[in-house]
Amino acid sequence: MAGESKDQPKTLSKTAAFFIMVYVMAAVASFYDFLITFANVHDLPLSLVFEGAFNALLPCIFAHLMLTLNSGIYRTPKVAPFHSLYIACRGIAGLTMLNNLARVVQEIAAQMSAPVGN
Repeated sequence: MAGESKDQPKTLSKTAAFFIMVYVMAAVASFYDFLITFANVHDLPLSLVFEGAFNALLPCIFAHLMLTLNSGIYRTPKVAPFHSLYIACRGIAGLTMLNNLARVVQEIAAQMSAPVGN
């Protein structure tokens, strides 16, 4: 019946659950990148360190905004502009996650190849 669908609890789809994990991973990688940027404070001028740290933290803020949005939206919107924006935000989150993970891996590799005294 039509009234029964209103009473059923709303649950996330598998895709939405996957992207929640992507948002969390993007936020974690972004925060690690933020900390890596602050660790290089001796190598760069302070203004460049703060600029780089802020830029590294922006994907973390974006991921938290998407997590907040997902707390109220259980399915991808069907209306024309919102559907495209929602899908685009998922793509941006995936790209920022990959970018920040690459930065973290690059820094780990640099630290492992650096001489022990540094």
